[in-house]
Amino acid sequence: MLGHEIIGRVVAAGSQVSKFKVGDQVGVGCMVDSCGHCDACTEGHEQTGRRNQGD
Repeated sequence: MLGHEIIGRVVAAGSQVSKFKVGDQVGVGCMVDSCGHCDACTEGHEQTGRRNQGD
């Protein structure tokens, strides 16, 4: 459902991962999988952007 965030803890990290370490709490907001370029995305409404609407 749009607008809900997902949280969890890092349980493994590859050798090239530098931003997170095992045990860190992490989250994904509703902007995941947004294009970042359409009008909705550039106005801060990533959850209603074209890519998230199936276009």
